[in-house]
Amino acid sequence: MTEDLAAPPRLAEDDRRELLLSWAVAADAHDELVLCDLLVDASGGTAQPVTSWRARTAVLRGEPVRALELLGRRVDETELAVPREPDDVTALVAQATLGDRRALPLLVRAGQVPGTTRAAHLYLLALAAEYSGRADLATDAWCALADQGTDTPLVLGRAAAGMVARRDRTDADRAADEVYAAALLLRGGSPSPWRDPAALEHAATVLQDSGDPAGATLLACAVRQVCPPGAPLEEVVRRLRPRRNRWASLAPWLVALPMLAFGVLGLVAGWYLGGMLQRAWRRIPSWSFEDERLWFGIRAQSYDVARGRPRTSTLRPLDVLGAVLGAAVGTGLAAGVAGAVPLSTETGASTALAVVVWTTGVLGGLAAGALGGEAVHRARDRRGLLAGLEVDLAVTRRVLATCRCWSTQSLVGVAAAAYAEGHLRPAGYPDAGLDRPGTVLLCELSGARWLATWTASGRSALLLRGVPRQDDVVEPVATGLYL
Repeated sequence: MTEDLAAPPRLAEDDRRELLLSWAVAADAHDELVLCDLLVDASGGTAQPVTSWRARTAVLRGEPVRALELLGRRVDETELAVPREPDDVTALVAQATLGDRRALPLLVRAGQVPGTTRAAHLYLLALAAEYSGRADLATDAWCALADQGTDTPLVLGRAAAGMVARRDRTDADRAADEVYAAALLLRGGSPSPWRDPAALEHAATVLQDSGDPAGATLLACAVRQVCPPGAPLEEVVRRLRPRRNRWASLAPWLVALPMLAFGVLGLVAGWYLGGMLQRAWRRIPSWSFEDERLWFGIRAQSYDVARGRPRTSTLRPLDVLGAVLGAAVGTGLAAGVAGAVPLSTETGASTALAVVVWTTGVLGGLAAGALGGEAVHRARDRRGLLAGLEVDLAVTRRVLATCRCWSTQSLVGVAAAAYAEGHLRPAGYPDAGLDRPGTVLLCELSGARWLATWTASGRSALLLRGVPRQDDVVEPVATGLYL
């Protein structure tokens, strides 16, 4: 097989069109909308189902005028009616995108129109609700899509953004639970966020566009806490990190250290006064105090690998051991300094200096030891996550070494690479005949032709299943039975 899909004389036109449209169906199922449009255009299909499909894709891409033009509808429609068929639903969503507030009530009243799947209905309902200012309804629709197994970056990103946007603004603990729930939703997506954080980037963009940059940063920080380390994820977290007022962060120390002259009680009182000062002199001036507290709280937490959830307590055995050892070392150092430098107690100044030396040594050693123990714990947690990933990867490769053409329409990320390497072979086409990188692979058992390309982010492999060659399809033999 050496045919080039861009050369119709070598490949029957009907076969080429069916192949490209089957790839487009698979791309649409994974919300690769740009690739889907490219494949449909390359197929040259003009039948009404293809036109309706292109109109729906245009709406999902935020091109309502083009969608209405494809459907032959007017942009300035004066009368809207309850939708009766799928094209009516698409047209109403396009009108809602253009700001027509009459469209959403009609969509909700009509419910799921005959001829549409539940997933297609939820997509369009969520978009109409978004553009009509009903973020609550939109989030519910996106979450319903995610609950039924749609794990694409578009769906998970919008669902996670909605969950974070409606977090509790008065209770930081409850808000943390809601942000972590959104982070865990993204963790289960495909591709994995530590390899390709496309869903996180989409959610961050939605939150920033809606005027909630703090929500985008909180979500990124929570995703980092629940996921294994990965350079792409770390880059997103770094890009979304807020600008901090360093002097405000030092406020407790600036107040507490001079109070050392009054002993330990003075230190405690100074730290408390410094904390009160931080509420007025904010560490992240552009955020609310609740979001600021939530961000520092999430950063201080770690993820419990064994229990599969964020750790509710930061006190762990190595933390205690490190604190004890650190306090012991700090006490020894303070004693050494006290022995080397005469600290007479005859004057108040000398007494204050002695308090500073001993308090700094003991408390500093205790804090350093506790932080060291927590660092060891976090390194162990990361190693545990990476070990689990290696096991999962081995299982994935073993499962995908056999034919999955009968059950799988598209594969992405590690699964796509494993299936291409373990089961498929080159089909012989020089390329896919498209204006983007892509090759054609073949399953020898089913004859299915797979398009191997990349996701829109360019980070993850993407496999799209296509139909077998028309001359490879085995016609059933009439036997006089039910067949």
